[in-house]
Amino acid sequence: MPYLLLFLLVAWLSTYPFYGHDAPIVRGPVLLADPQAALAPHDALQRATSSFDEEDRPAIGINAHSYWWLAEVRNATTDGQWVVHVGNTAIERAELYLFDQGKLVHQAEVDLLAMARDGLPDYTIGHHFPIDFPRHSQRTILLRLQTEVVHKGLIFIKPASLAHAEARFHMVATWTGAGAIAALIVYNLFLGFSLRLRNYLFYVGHASGHLLYLLTALGMVGAAHPVLERYLLCNIPGIAIGVLFGALFIYTFLELPVLAPRLARVYRLFIGVMLLSPLLFFILEPHQFLTVVRASHLVLAILVITAALTAVRRKKREAYFILIGWGGLVAMTAKGMLGVLGLMELTIDAGIWALWAVLFEMFFLSLALADRVRRLHREKEAALADNAAKSAFLANMSHEIRTPLNGVLGMVDVLGDTQLDQKQRSYLQNIKQSGTALLSLLDDILDYSRLEAKRTNLEIRNFDPRQLLDELILLMSTQAEKKGLRLQAFITPEVPTLLRGDAGRLRQVLLNLIGNAIKFTEQGEVTLQLESRSKDSAGHCLRFSVTDTGIGIEAEALKHLFDRFHQADNTITRRYGGSGLGLAIASELVTLMGGEIRVDSQPGRGSRFTFEVPLPEVAMLRETAETEDTHLPVLNILVVDDDRINRLVASELLSRDGHQVTAVDNGAAALARVGNETFDVVLMDLGMPVMDGLEATRRLRSTGVSVPVIGLTAHVLPEQQAACKEAGMNAVIHKPIQVERLKQLIASILTSADNLAFDASRP
Repeated sequence: MPYLLLFLLVAWLSTYPFYGHDAPIVRGPVLLADPQAALAPHDALQRATSSFDEEDRPAIGINAHSYWWLAEVRNATTDGQWVVHVGNTAIERAELYLFDQGKLVHQAEVDLLAMARDGLPDYTIGHHFPIDFPRHSQRTILLRLQTEVVHKGLIFIKPASLAHAEARFHMVATWTGAGAIAALIVYNLFLGFSLRLRNYLFYVGHASGHLLYLLTALGMVGAAHPVLERYLLCNIPGIAIGVLFGALFIYTFLELPVLAPRLARVYRLFIGVMLLSPLLFFILEPHQFLTVVRASHLVLAILVITAALTAVRRKKREAYFILIGWGGLVAMTAKGMLGVLGLMELTIDAGIWALWAVLFEMFFLSLALADRVRRLHREKEAALADNAAKSAFLANMSHEIRTPLNGVLGMVDVLGDTQLDQKQRSYLQNIKQSGTALLSLLDDILDYSRLEAKRTNLEIRNFDPRQLLDELILLMSTQAEKKGLRLQAFITPEVPTLLRGDAGRLRQVLLNLIGNAIKFTEQGEVTLQLESRSKDSAGHCLRFSVTDTGIGIEAEALKHLFDRFHQADNTITRRYGGSGLGLAIASELVTLMGGEIRVDSQPGRGSRFTFEVPLPEVAMLRETAETEDTHLPVLNILVVDDDRINRLVASELLSRDGHQVTAVDNGAAALARVGNETFDVVLMDLGMPVMDGLEATRRLRSTGVSVPVIGLTAHVLPEQQAACKEAGMNAVIHKPIQVERLKQLIASILTSADNLAFDASRP
């Protein structure tokens, strides 16, 4: 209802005659064609007067290069000077003849085109002929008008004071409206480029076309050119541009192909016609061409309102703004458009209302765009909130899954050190493989979550690329040998000895590629190769490639190979297993490192995965690698964990190396034991009842206790590690716990000067 009321208000304002004055015409007006400009004024007066009482007198519109306008007028109200206002900016030359009872008492003429060329400043739209028109007198006004454009003559007889006040108002209204439209154009052009939304650019094209058309029609642009030339160069292109981009704006903004497919086809046809409309210039006579292009605006109005009503029924909020804007435009310009087509009388306010009608439409289209951007912003915030909730859910699920999984794998290791027969050891190995596969899947899901949330950071360190490849071959050789495959690595001499980058992420990507190559290869070999493609001041561009002789990949499947949760064939999932996340994660990690991954493959002939990453060379001595077997002195270790199985696993794994282990189930108990006993290391779980590990560590540090504390957590998000460091922990290790890794971490803490070893804790 509010929108309907606003529409009705605009419709009423479009008919309100500001500075209105009752026309003094008592008979007429009559239009008389004079194509050859051969009639003398008295002949024209006689012919036109004889047609006053004829029922078949000429219509108000006339199609002639030269014609006469005649009316009998009577001043019954106002003394003083009057003017005859020729308000049609399409008139090039006008001659005025004033008769009193058949006697010529005044004449004047003006070349409007010459005045425009001279650049005479004037705030009058058209021209004012001053006349002497005493009160209670009656005169006959005869005008000869010359124009190249078929258009109704806008002739008004008014008191001079009223006409000049109206002219000043119209000039202010014109430039204010034009300035406001120009401001909207600049503003939305800036938004279009900054937001990279083409709807804004379509809006700018629509508004620019409207502004050019209106300023030409009002005589503000191109007035020094002959009227037909001015209209063909400015007015008609303005209409065509405004209509074309208006249709494109509605088509894309309201998403018509989805909203209303049939209407979308009509729009596409209309847009195609508008794109081809310049060809009509070579087919139609110029005046016909002008009429056809002008009529396209009425067609667009019908299409826009139809689309807006359709969108309103589909509950599209933006459509209300479009409906109000275009409804107001139609209401405010209906009289002007019908007058241009010669179907009804125009008033001097029609051109001004057309300009303000366009401003009204542009304003509401801007509101529609702003509302769309606000909605997209809200949707983005909601998506971010959903993503954060998903990440939190995955983190919690990681904790809940890793805690029992730590118990399973830990007890497998403990059980593996007991007396078992061959069959039992085989069962135990199967359990461990299944648990490790589950852990790998869990890590993939969490990596996917972190990458999607843009929360994965690279850890840049010095590393030896040759050692990296050796470790990969050693790690994957067992899997290859089980399938009878040859696994080999090649590295070219140009690759430097020491590079700087995230070796852990490179290892993760290569493990995924090598693992897939082994999985999908039944016989033959898998080859890992590293070469330096180029070198500059920034470092080396290194190419890593993994080649296999496996089943290969179909060309169609290659298009989506790096998409998340996608595999080349459903039968692959059933036969080989997998989540479809590995390659997506590898691609994201390579992109994060500044590279790009690609694949070449043929079915039955194998595949070759390649990626290139830029890595700087380090001009320093190679760092000493950590030994595989770490020897520790006998330590007194406190294990703090609320899960009984995890306490048992940690105690058993550490006790078998001779360490003395004490276990408690919460942070408060840990504070009490540390206060009464001396420990070399504290293994502190983070999530516990009574008092969690972070709070317990903070309290330890606040009392001056400097015993090394290693956090145990099933959470793997980066902020969890930062929280551990802030609380005062020396390091953090993620569950499931790997014994050798834990031993290396303890050794690093005990031997380092600052007792920090956080870089050793990432899974």
